Amino acid sequence: MLAPVTELPDDPDCVVCGVRHTPESTEYIDLGTADGKHVVACVGRCADQLPCPVCGLTVGSPLLSKPGVVHDPSLTSPLARLRALARDVDIEVAELPPELGDDEVAGAVAIRCDDRAGRGVVALADGLDDAAKADVLAFGLAVCAVHDQPRDDPVITVGIRRQRLPPARSGAGHIAWHILRTCGRLTSSATFDVVPLTFADGD
Repeated sequence: MLAPVTELPDDPDCVVCGVRHTPESTEYIDLGTADGKHVVACVGRCADQLPCPVCGLTVGSPLLSKPGVVHDPSLTSPLARLRALARDVDIEVAELPPELGDDEVAGAVAIRCDDRAGRGVVALADGLDDAAKADVLAFGLAVCAVHDQPRDDPVITVGIRRQRLPPARSGAGHIAWHILRTCGRLTSSATFDVVPLTFADGD
């Protein structure tokens, strides 16, 4: 089991490929320590080769339709990589309309279940910092990936609460954790509560 640490070594090396990073680099994930050794891994492919400390699998994002989509060197933050991933799987990222947001709502998901273009929308509330936006976006993408909705209901909408839940061992929260790790962010939990929400489908 990996334990978090607070200080990085100088020029940390990727445990998978051995490439050396500078401590301020955005191209690796700090995975803590294992067996007394500090562990970092390059964003994307290398991080995906390390087993998940919860489920033991080494898979990264189940949403990745193109292996290189989050490995573009021009994408220098987890949020930028997540936005690229959303575009790749035909999910729009938008701002949450003010009338739907309050102090409890971090975002919303509208999943299209008919044959219209676009799989859905993940809307993010105003006022979230980039780390929170990344976590909520990853959870929204995971909700889109796992949701099974009858086709007679063309759009299903849910709100994502701001309060973070304990880490999930399966389902959307656990998938979101994998998505985030693939995109270069490691967080203890990417699980949020969902609530029904009226979301206007913009056609």
